[in-house]
Amino acid sequence: MIPTCCPPTVTPADARWALIVVAEASTAAGYQRVHDYCQRHGPASVLLICANDGQQEQSSAADMAERLGIVVLNNTPVTRIDHSGRCLETPLGRFDFETLIVAPAHLADNVDTEQALCDHKHQP
Repeated sequence: MIPTCCPPTVTPADARWALIVVAEASTAAGYQRVHDYCQRHGPASVLLICANDGQQEQSSAADMAERLGIVVLNNTPVTRIDHSGRCLETPLGRFDFETLIVAPAHLADNVDTEQALCDHKHQP
């Protein structure tokens, strides 16, 4: 599948993202982390990168991006994460972040986002 960006007018590689969430297997975990973060911190520049189509139940990636006020890159694998350089790479380019959360499927409902943020902020 071809990677797409929702909304399509945004050029994600040109921004430094307050938060990047990488949804490894399940987009549900990624959307939950985004929702939790935005509730606690208010509006922010948030990028969700999904290896799959980014669909959540009956909502497309574009619908979820609009609902949450974020940018979603679907069908986009992450090829490298550089914690010390605060960036990650995909086939679409390099993305700089202030905070990174990797959201595997098992984190969908049982891990506090603030703890996940603390864990990733302090990784070497």
